[in-house]
Amino acid sequence: MNEAHTSPLDPEKDVAHPLVGLSVTPIYPRYTYVPGRTPHPMSHPDGHRMVGDEAQSERLSKASGLPEMCTPAAFRNPGIRGQAYYNAGYYWEAHEVWEGAWFDCGRTGELADYWKALIKLAAAGVKAYEQNSQGVIRHLSRAIELLTPLVASTNLGRPLPAMAHDLPTSPSAALALARQLLTLPPNLPPNSTPPVPHLMGRLSDT
Repeated sequence: MNEAHTSPLDPEKDVAHPLVGLSVTPIYPRYTYVPGRTPHPMSHPDGHRMVGDEAQSERLSKASGLPEMCTPAAFRNPGIRGQAYYNAGYYWEAHEVWEGAWFDCGRTGELADYWKALIKLAAAGVKAYEQNSQGVIRHLSRAIELLTPLVASTNLGRPLPAMAHDLPTSPSAALALARQLLTLPPNLPPNSTPPVPHLMGRLSDT
């Protein structure tokens, strides 16, 4: 959630990324960023730099049934990568990846509103880790506000504009999740250490 945004999925930079080109790519960093609790991924010397960690991926996979790896092509797809982060409880990282897609589509228009809504879902997850219930409600309410007209538009047969990246979920599925979470706000399990898979529900494919 930075003012000055640098996409971790910049195609020019991905060419030199040490994980690109492997047959399988670890997708989960060794921790998720929670302000005030863990090192900032980019600015702190010990930050994870959005790089995957095999041990963490294996641990999450065994604990929750989440996929352990993804292909290099999926690694570069902000829709897929952000969805994987979100469902695994990496809300700040999902926010950053989806923010890159929001910047890429110009930050205005229906497609931009779609990505902005997903960003707000992820931001609500960060606030849940901070145990900031008002922040959770604020971000979920904004996600609902952004998604409602998109669902109305797609229900009338007007699809979202064509884009270079696959959409991770439909506007209607994202809206249903946001409404569910607003009705049943997430509670951080006692003595838990983030990431907590599916704390904010699961963002489905459809």
